[in-house]
Amino acid sequence: VHADDAPFLDGTREPLLPSGRRGQLMAALGRVVDLCPPVYRLDALPPGGVVAGLRVVPTPGHTPGHVCLWHEEDGALLSGDAVVVEAGEPALPASSLSHDPPRARAALAALGGLPLRHLLPGHGAPILDDAGARVAALLRRLGLV
Repeated sequence: VHADDAPFLDGTREPLLPSGRRGQLMAALGRVVDLCPPVYRLDALPPGGVVAGLRVVPTPGHTPGHVCLWHEEDGALLSGDAVVVEAGEPALPASSLSHDPPRARAALAALGGLPLRHLLPGHGAPILDDAGARVAALLRRLGLV
């Protein structure tokens, strides 16, 4: 886990919740059910390093330490919550779901230089074989390239 996210996972800080009604509902539910039980053994991600053949690409904003994982050989990006897929197209998640929405948007510029083939998002269906052009179009719409 990225060092900036560790406190939210090891119990040092309260978990991050969405803003608005969704966050209020989750906070209320969290009083009854442990939504994010602490994880006591966390290994720090090497900044800009490689883990199990996946290059760490920092994309902070959804959480302070959000990262994408890039598999160069296959051209595959595990985008987590940095880029989701809605109606079959890459999209920026709703701002209410990000800790720092402007930073989440700006961080996507880090994806501009990657020769993407596949997009494997945390939410939505994967885009296989033609993700590069579609993610590039998203970055252009957001004014990031």
